Amino acid sequence: MTEPDPLFVSLRPRFFDGQGIFLSLLFDECQSPSFLRKQESKSCSHLGFVCRLIIVVAFSVRCCYSAPPFNECPGICPMRQPLVAGNWKMNGSRDSINHLLDGILAGIGSVKKSEVAVCVPYVYLQQVCDRLTGTAVAWGAQNINDHDSGAYTGEISGSMLKDFGCRYVIVGHSERRTLYGESEQDVAVRFKAALAHGLVPVLCVGELLQERDRGMTNEVVTRQLDAVIEDVGIDAIGRCVIAYEPVWAIGTGKVATPMQAQEVHAMIRARLAGLSEDVAARVRILYGGSMKPANAGELIRMDDIDGGLIGGASLKAKDFLEICAAAG
Repeated sequence: MTEPDPLFVSLRPRFFDGQGIFLSLLFDECQSPSFLRKQESKSCSHLGFVCRLIIVVAFSVRCCYSAPPFNECPGICPMRQPLVAGNWKMNGSRDSINHLLDGILAGIGSVKKSEVAVCVPYVYLQQVCDRLTGTAVAWGAQNINDHDSGAYTGEISGSMLKDFGCRYVIVGHSERRTLYGESEQDVAVRFKAALAHGLVPVLCVGELLQERDRGMTNEVVTRQLDAVIEDVGIDAIGRCVIAYEPVWAIGTGKVATPMQAQEVHAMIRARLAGLSEDVAARVRILYGGSMKPANAGELIRMDDIDGGLIGGASLKAKDFLEICAAAG
């Protein structure tokens, strides 16, 4: 007698979840002895093909249209859409930014899979908003204050960033922590403010060189992550992007090896999974330590690295686009 179809056997469990009950029954019927005997007859052999086709099409449609954003349907839809975000830091002029955006927009059509964004100095938000509205490139800011308004000289609020069409905002960057003394609590309240204004926070975590040398990487990164989770809850983490930035590799020319980066990314995801497997599966974790065209492909191929937070290389359109292409 004809053996059960391996495709049915492998996919059958994915539909037994209460939502795909009709397809579950169809699977079972297609593997029943009576159905398999019918397929041995030439007059009925087409039945197996037709049912196989129905199931494969239905499985594809169900995966791609019923899953939450960035969730996985193995082999059909990607789990997490890669993200390549440029952090321009305190760089640029009106002319240089126009030139940079000309180059990015000229080549962005070749980037098919990845989401692309740039996080720019506040004073250039209007210029970037005007140039990027209606394009495939999103934009954001490099910091946010936790207050909506008031006597906070030199600060910027979430409502102001939304006025300029920002989607993303970086919080907790190592330069803010080390140069300007932002504490873990400061980062947590800024993170919360970003969410309150409908922005996607890019939460930066990472260790100093001396902390890595002392074997404290996991301890430091977990502490930074937990400070935010304790304030906003694990579900809110599902609405953010995390960027692991080994501080010793930023602007130094040093870079973590792909395995060193993967180990920390996997640890972060495991920490999240201990609180919510769904959040752990969905959240994108970027690598933020001197990613360049020469190492981007090898880094992004790691299982838990979902793109990059790019510093110096994001200021050159060619380099930035090559990193985007490496991400897909």
